[in-house]
Amino acid sequence: MKSSFAQFYLDRANESRVAAANASLANVQKKHSEAEATWRAMADLATLRETDGSST
Repeated sequence: MKSSFAQFYLDRANESRVAAANASLANVQKKHSEAEATWRAMADLATLRETDGSST
């Protein structure tokens, strides 16, 4: 099971993916795509930290 932090980050990533798909301007699509990548990286880090038992 994903941590609540990881799930939160994944939810934001999915919102960003949808926003990018719905954006008509290329720069807005890029902004949302970059945000999605950042949210997914944060989810990965939260999962890793939970697995390692690290709090920082």
